[in-house]
Amino acid sequence: MCTQIGNDRFAVFTTTKSKSRLNFLQLLHGGSARWVLNSASRAYMLERGLPVITTDLLHAGREPSGFEDAASWDAHLLAHGLEPKDGPLDPFRIAQ
Repeated sequence: MCTQIGNDRFAVFTTTKSKSRLNFLQLLHGGSARWVLNSASRAYMLERGLPVITTDLLHAGREPSGFEDAASWDAHLLAHGLEPKDGPLDPFRIAQ
């Protein structure tokens, strides 16, 4: 699949196996993802159905805060009681 990022002065086309939101963010960050806890991430999680109590736990004492790799982000989610599940309501998927 080809992802295009650009405007009237810049364009990049990249072929990847996915057109997911996470893939798009990885392309914007030069191939590495970065996870951030801030008011925008809280709003995103709530809009997608993650319970308020869960978003409060994830963000408590961490705003704004970033995680540079998937391992540290996954460890943060696991430490707060989230576990990967199959399906559209997977809290790991929503939190990403």
